[in-house]
Amino acid sequence: MSGNKGARFAVNTVIKLLVYLLICMAAYVLCGLMVGAGRHFAPPVAAAAVTWLFLRFMEGGKRSFFAKGYMLENIVPGAVIGVLTAALPMVIELLLGMLSIDGFTSGADIREPFYEVFRESLFAGIVFFGYIFHILQKDAGNICAVMVSSLLYAAFGLITLGNAEGVWLVINIKGDMDIIYILSLLLTGAAAGICIMSFGDMRSGTAFICLKKLTEIMTVMLVTVRHDGAVVRNAEFMYTEAVNAVVLGVICVCMFVSAVKKR
Repeated sequence: MSGNKGARFAVNTVIKLLVYLLICMAAYVLCGLMVGAGRHFAPPVAAAAVTWLFLRFMEGGKRSFFAKGYMLENIVPGAVIGVLTAALPMVIELLLGMLSIDGFTSGADIREPFYEVFRESLFAGIVFFGYIFHILQKDAGNICAVMVSSLLYAAFGLITLGNAEGVWLVINIKGDMDIIYILSLLLTGAAAGICIMSFGDMRSGTAFICLKKLTEIMTVMLVTVRHDGAVVRNAEFMYTEAVNAVVLGVICVCMFVSAVKKR
């Protein structure tokens, strides 16, 4: 009888999370139809509103993901690791001569990086590493929460590339470069989840992906970067490099060991 109850609870949890995810993704798509600066801020605001409704009415206000730790204890470590994770692979390739910087660029709109971080990274932090991660962590454990949130984050990252390459990567996984790209997205999601395990609630994981993304965009926007002689236009250019996946993997392992020791 207890087994039947457990199965029903698991099914109900899956259905609840699927409904939540569908509503949030529908809101993201609809917000993308807006014009002006509001389209960048609307997705996380919509996600926060949907999340509040689910926490209030589906969870009875008893399972908030602001569960432990002070804000600085959560945000600062996640943000610092996010910046280091984005910068370290670039520094390694710079030292190896695979990457070069020609100088500073002019005329860049400094608002654009923050717009993109708000529109995509903050939205992902609230949806994947807020409600979904927290519910899975409570109901199925840390490993399940990290795995599912990482898969969702990788899928979201591929879909929101916003160019033909993104669609091509989703439909045709061919060659090592594509697998490295997807692996980098998966490991980025895993690192965000492990940040939550190690440092506290969803603010640490969200700070990680937001500052990592901001560092990547600011690098390409503020300086002229050449990779293998070609000028870099895409903020995710390091995602196709094996060194990026290796750095992410090492950071994930180190944080996971640290999180286990804390417990």
